[in-house]
Amino acid sequence: MNYVLKATIAPDVPSNEGSFRPVSVSAPEGSVLNAVHPMPTASRHIIGHLAPVCVLGALQPVLPNKIPAEGAAAIFAMQVHGVDRAGESFSNVVFNAGGAGARPGKDGLNATTFPSGVKGTPIEIIENTSPILVYEKELRENSGGDGEFRGGLGQTITFGVRTDQPFHVPLMFERTRYAPLGYEGGLEGEKARYL
Repeated sequence: MNYVLKATIAPDVPSNEGSFRPVSVSAPEGSVLNAVHPMPTASRHIIGHLAPVCVLGALQPVLPNKIPAEGAAAIFAMQVHGVDRAGESFSNVVFNAGGAGARPGKDGLNATTFPSGVKGTPIEIIENTSPILVYEKELRENSGGDGEFRGGLGQTITFGVRTDQPFHVPLMFERTRYAPLGYEGGLEGEKARYL
């Protein structure tokens, strides 16, 4: 939260304790932002990426032309685990990213999350550290919202696993129900899909 506020309101002020002291965040105990045991928190990164989107959305009407449009936000984390053809157990977490929203005066970044800036795991690393085979990884044409400045493009990723056994793919991402919104007349981006 602090990062988003500082980057939006005072980007030229150095990052130090004094610049963050005026900001406080309060969340009721038991809420998704202040979880208590035994609440599940394995996918807490999703909230950490979508909470800034809410802050920026609240600031957009009072700071027009200064707020980036919504993007995919959360890292598209995909854990693939099972047993390979040699009978060895494997587990690999692969990070991917949708597009970032259009920025004031610029297109959004392709396949890059905001606010973290995390890009995807390179195919060479995925295939050399696991039995996962990536058949296709390309930008998803026309997935960024149209407007004077376009939202960043997401990705299409097709993969398989070198195994004769069932394998598991827990998915940890968002934007499958609600598309990223465009601002200043820009159109929304496409929703995420998994098949």
